[in-house]
Amino acid sequence: TEFVNGPFTQANIIDSLTAIGTSNKVTLLLRPGTWVISSNADWSAYTNVTFKIVPGAQISHGAFTISLPGQPEAGLYQIFSGTGTISGLKEVYPEWYGAKGDGTADDYTAINKARNDCKRLIFQGRTYNYGTTFTIPDGSTGINWLGDRTNTHLVYTVATGNGFTFAGEADSFTMKDIHLYANPGTTGTAIYSARPSANPFRDFLFERVSLEGFRIGYYIEGSINGVIRGGRQTGQGKATAGGVGLKLGKDVTNAGNQITLEDLYISGYEIGIYNVYTSPCNLSRVIIGTSVTALRVAFGVMFAKDTYFDSNNDAAILKESGAYLFWNGVLSSVGTQSITYNNHRGFRTGVPAIVMAYRSAALSINGGPSVVILDAEEEDVEGLFNITTGVFTAPYDAYYVIIAGMDFIATATDQYFSVGIYKGGTLLTQAERYAHSSSAQPFGAEVTRIVWLAAGNLIDMRANTSANLTVRNATLNIHILGW
Repeated sequence: TEFVNGPFTQANIIDSLTAIGTSNKVTLLLRPGTWVISSNADWSAYTNVTFKIVPGAQISHGAFTISLPGQPEAGLYQIFSGTGTISGLKEVYPEWYGAKGDGTADDYTAINKARNDCKRLIFQGRTYNYGTTFTIPDGSTGINWLGDRTNTHLVYTVATGNGFTFAGEADSFTMKDIHLYANPGTTGTAIYSARPSANPFRDFLFERVSLEGFRIGYYIEGSINGVIRGGRQTGQGKATAGGVGLKLGKDVTNAGNQITLEDLYISGYEIGIYNVYTSPCNLSRVIIGTSVTALRVAFGVMFAKDTYFDSNNDAAILKESGAYLFWNGVLSSVGTQSITYNNHRGFRTGVPAIVMAYRSAALSINGGPSVVILDAEEEDVEGLFNITTGVFTAPYDAYYVIIAGMDFIATATDQYFSVGIYKGGTLLTQAERYAHSSSAQPFGAEVTRIVWLAAGNLIDMRANTSANLTVRNATLNIHILGW
């Protein structure tokens, strides 16, 4: 290891690199201090050198470009400052550019700078607030935004505008394990892909991405070969005009092709899924909760398999004359068709929501696992849920879909939290979260389980924490899949 001491200048770094040469493998350690770069710097030839940037050391490069020889060694603290470009990075962390991830500071500038410097962004289990739409420019390729599968929240903090906008063609964009949340709720779209030219949004993947609080979840005007898989979307309520969970295609010029939707739960929109002009669109293992119209197909071909509708939809399907809908392999009749519910059992392939229970006020929890007492209900069609004990009793032998979730406010740093679904006191499944710092911004946890229950089996939701926390928006939804 070579140590670079003061003065903290570009010339001193160049002198050290020159002395090292390009043969021997060396770690170049930058001492704490601000290392000022005063002109463009191309150090890419020194592939044998690894820059190690310790806490307190920072490269200040102004508007200049630095070409590093490879990935630096650094922790989750700021190491770069400036408006110029850093190249040679394999992956970046927003913290390297000054992101706080504390649920309070606006981290837009840091995240956007990280995006400009590298195609692979790694997010921690933190809450990153931002007040400006992230715009992915036309012609972008191979971009990855990756959460940590525990508790990565991107919180959009203004009441208008989109969370993300793809300005044109973008190839092979991937987003995984991120909760995109609008606080306050916005009139805009969480993820919007415009198509201003003949080039579509293609080969994209959104996996385990949850959307909440936006009027529209996804609006993808024109696309080819895209997959949206394994996420939960919650809108602003079915009474909010113009609310759509997934809107696919715009018109014959801006159409979609070969889009796959899998393992999704969509609720709280005027329309759950609106296929405006996409063909084919493939649905598999999709549950559409409360909406006015669960599925609307205006034009094109849609294949739906193992797709279920909650009884809280006013209408299950609205299929217009230009559309073809294959339902579990069978072609639905051509022509305008609206299928509505007559009772809580619903459409023949529906998933009745027999219980929708929630917590009406904040709740303090310390330790556990403790049963979360949900003291209010939106739905309990047969009196199966006890709001005093927080326990659901299965009415008959069947498969059930159970969805448990809650938001919580961390009151201490480095705090563990989990929410679990329990059957007769035995844990079936749980989601675990870890808060690095206390924050007024809520963290979320949600878990879903499909399980066979015999008549009389008991289900409850429990929370566990390493320190006192405040629970908000706790909900338990139970649906019947079939007998």
